[in-house]
Amino acid sequence: MELHFRYSPESEADRIGYTLDKYRWYKENNYRINLPDSLKAKAECGERVEDEEITKVVTEEFDTVAYDNAIKLLESEFRKIERDFTKNLKSLGVPVHDTYTISLTKYGVGGSYSLPNNVQVNIDYGRTISWITLAHEIVHLAIEEWVKKYKIEHWTKERMVDLIMDRFFPGEVNIQGKPEDLKEVKIAFDSHFPNIQKVIEEVVSRRQE
Repeated sequence: MELHFRYSPESEADRIGYTLDKYRWYKENNYRINLPDSLKAKAECGERVEDEEITKVVTEEFDTVAYDNAIKLLESEFRKIERDFTKNLKSLGVPVHDTYTISLTKYGVGGSYSLPNNVQVNIDYGRTISWITLAHEIVHLAIEEWVKKYKIEHWTKERMVDLIMDRFFPGEVNIQGKPEDLKEVKIAFDSHFPNIQKVIEEVVSRRQE
């Protein structure tokens, strides 16, 4: 599995714009949000942030050393789990790409993704940069076509990814939310793993009863 890393002031400006657009939703769902202080203050007040202001702040904060160091760390850590991770991912019967494009950022939430093989990883989100975020987003990509097909809502999707990650890496992953939340997802998962499509179908069926 090849990882193509990239970063630039332009992509960081885009990331900030995207984060500002989703700011209220992130807040409502209790996400930690990384933004430059001046822009975050405006977002809190609901003020519009102009593109020129975003560009100015990114230019002031941009430091290639931080991104280069993050690439070295992520590449090194991911290679330690790559073989088993790839094997386990393929066992789900999902699309697994030979190459993934990894965009590094200091803004927004911990990670995100876009089809078919693009991942965003926040390198300033907690104490250390982790391969867990990278693997988590790749799992999202792997099941996204089913998520869209069955119109799975956000937190159900997140619980499924967390459960997959916990099965791949026991003891390494924090399951988001409380154990009793989305209990039907855990029941379906334990019954049908590694058939994730069947897990999703059962969850949908239970909610239609």
